[in-house]
Amino acid sequence: MVREACTPAIPRHVRSGTGFTIFELMVVMGIVAIVATMALPQFDSMLEAARVKSVAGRIQSKLQEARLKALGEGVPFRIEFDASANRVTFIKLLGGGEETEETLNVSEVASGVALESVSIPGQKVYLDTRGRFYQVASGGLQGSFLQQGQNTVVVSSASTEPYRKTVTITFVGVQVQ
Repeated sequence: MVREACTPAIPRHVRSGTGFTIFELMVVMGIVAIVATMALPQFDSMLEAARVKSVAGRIQSKLQEARLKALGEGVPFRIEFDASANRVTFIKLLGGGEETEETLNVSEVASGVALESVSIPGQKVYLDTRGRFYQVASGGLQGSFLQQGQNTVVVSSASTEPYRKTVTITFVGVQVQ
């Protein structure tokens, strides 16, 4: 009893030597590495999907922006889709000529993403001063308004199992599906 009174009071958790050994830390690090390795492909596919969505959304917003400019400025536009060059060009149709407003290079917006296909006759659509999309038959000046579901641009990733988004243009607007 005398001996216990002479020893300093050390908390029990410090005296017992609790803590993690190097072996235990290595096991935990190994488990974390395995889980991270399994999650990496999922993370890559999420990034791929986000890049495709970003390009499709950018095309949609640029088409809507051109539509608003056509309405606001009273100037018609021609929009050209070039899948082989991977770009969309917005051209103002002025009284005496044309002026390129903007060119959207898809590969500059997101790497590994391309215009897979363009299902638009002549790969061109026009915007009138009322903000309506239409197409012109080859060689003619008479146009017809775009019909639902017939005029699409497919944006996809370049992987073995590509992720795709479809931009659909109708005479009154643009949708991404």
